Amino acid sequence: MLTLIYHNQVQARIDLLQRAKVLVETLENHSSLAKDVRALIDRELEMLSTTELGSEMLAGLRRRMLNSFAKLVTKESVEKAWPAPE
Repeated sequence: MLTLIYHNQVQARIDLLQRAKVLVETLENHSSLAKDVRALIDRELEMLSTTELGSEMLAGLRRRMLNSFAKLVTKESVEKAWPAPE
């Protein structure tokens, strides 16, 4: 039973990461930050698919990814709201 719950949680996380990766890939041409976020997503996807790590083992990676993703979204929002003069 616990194995099934763990598997469902991992699968939900993988689905979320894959959707986030598609979004981040659309921004890659504009920002090295987007490339960094994609690399962090790829790292977690690889770790989730190869090992059974608990969320506490991934906490640092997830915190770094969250902070980088938040910076990326903020940067993109600001650039769209106030584009640089040409």
